[in-house]
Amino acid sequence: YLMYKIDKEWLTPAEKITLPKGIAPKVSEGKNTCQYLIYHYTASTTASSAHNSFMNPDTKASWHITIDRDGKVYQLYDFRKIAWHAGKSGWTQPNGAKLEGLNPCSIGIEMVNAGPLNQKNGSYYTWSGQAIPDMHVGFDGNGNPWQAYTQQQITMAANVGLMIARHYQVSDILGHEHISPGRKQDPGPLFASTLQAVKKAYFTARH
Repeated sequence: YLMYKIDKEWLTPAEKITLPKGIAPKVSEGKNTCQYLIYHYTASTTASSAHNSFMNPDTKASWHITIDRDGKVYQLYDFRKIAWHAGKSGWTQPNGAKLEGLNPCSIGIEMVNAGPLNQKNGSYYTWSGQAIPDMHVGFDGNGNPWQAYTQQQITMAANVGLMIARHYQVSDILGHEHISPGRKQDPGPLFASTLQAVKKAYFTARH
C-alpha cells in the first residue's frame, strides 16, 4: 500500500475502470465534500462481476474504490465525484444534526465479497447459488456463515482506507450497515474488527 498516493483525487497507481462510451455517467451533480469513508462489500465473488454490474446502463450504482480478493485496487471515479453507493442513508453528526443521504459527502470503498452464505448439504453457497470453498467461509457470533475476507484484502482495505481518511480529514469511518441499518448489512461482522482498528488508528493520530 505504501506505493499508493493520492494525486488530483485519484489513488495512483490503482487501475482505472471507466464506463463504455455512450453510457451516462453514474454520478450526481456537484462536488463530494468527502466527510465520510464508507466500507461496503460487492455481494459478488469477483471484481469483474462487480465492474460488469457498474457498466450495465440499467444498474444505478457506482462507487470510488474496489478492492479485489488478491488486494488489487481499482478506482471508478475521482474522490470529489458524487458516486451512488450509499443510497437511502442517514447519520447523526456529533453536533446532533442529522444527515440524510450520504452520497454527496462520502467516499465508497467496495470489497469483493459475497456477504452472507446459505448452507446446504454441508456446503456453502452465495445468494446466487455459487459454491464457496470451506476455507473461504467464516462465521458470525451466532454461527451464521459469511464469505471471509482475505488477508490481502483486509490489509489493503485498512491501509488504503486510512490513507484516504487522512488525506481528506474525514469526520468518521463507517460501514454501509451503520448508515442504512435494517436495509444493508455490509461490510458485515467479519470486517467489524478491521473497521474498528482503522477508526482507532485514525482518531488516535488525530487527537
